Amino acid sequence: MNEARFCRLWARCVAGAEGGRGADHNLDHNPGQNPGHDIGRNHGRHPGRDIERGGDRNLGCDTDRDAGRNLDQNPGRDADRNPGRNAEYGAALFARLDAYYREPHRHYHNGGHIDDCLARLDLAYAQVDGGVDDADAVELALWFHDVIYQLGAPDNEQRSAEWFAAQAAGHLPADFIDRVAGYILDTTHREAPAAPGAKWVVDADLSGIGMDGESFGRDGDKIRREFAHLSDAEFARGQAGFLRDLLARERIYYTDFFRDLCEARARRNIQSVLAGHAGAESPSP
Repeated sequence: MNEARFCRLWARCVAGAEGGRGADHNLDHNPGQNPGHDIGRNHGRHPGRDIERGGDRNLGCDTDRDAGRNLDQNPGRDADRNPGRNAEYGAALFARLDAYYREPHRHYHNGGHIDDCLARLDLAYAQVDGGVDDADAVELALWFHDVIYQLGAPDNEQRSAEWFAAQAAGHLPADFIDRVAGYILDTTHREAPAAPGAKWVVDADLSGIGMDGESFGRDGDKIRREFAHLSDAEFARGQAGFLRDLLARERIYYTDFFRDLCEARARRNIQSVLAGHAGAESPSP
């Protein structure tokens, strides 16, 4: 993961807070785009994500110790007016993020996944007329959306959103924090995202399914390694259930950019995996 990129993003978001508006990377490209997102419709939701895409989390440390703790021991202080202190905070926050994403049990849901999401978001920045909706909130949500990864827990996205909110408290506006947290909750992929920004987050998160066969296969191997404790039949049942749900949708990707980039290949990749699982979902007699 790119520390300099994260720190630049954090600085933009704080600068937006100082200016009395929600920060938005699109202001560099497409002024005026900053749609809101109401976390209230998601807060308290605990659907979790199944093993189908490796979404059950396996955090190798004590998350209860970290949850709700802000790096700033005095979050009520107006740190945003102190650029040097704010830069130090951004660097410390990146270090904590990086430590989570480097946990040894993570083979797919690690910093490489975040880098891939951001690289595909960069394609959208470069190619989409009008830019990415609520872009800084979208990018921040991608950085934090898998920070909590505990195997078997049904509320990893909820806990990731709460962890982000705790770190951002006192540094970013409450409405901006809520919006980013809401985007993180949308990466459960259980419901169609409502907010335009959320559509970019969930599409980037699932974009790996729509990559070329070689890349898709490598990702599949990494996810399988995260669930090495499951039998082939157990893993096949879990993954196939999620992939069938995706295949049944009218469209897998909610933004036109990711639909054009990924949809056709995603459907081919899913069909290939389901064909391979056909004989593995039930254990041999």
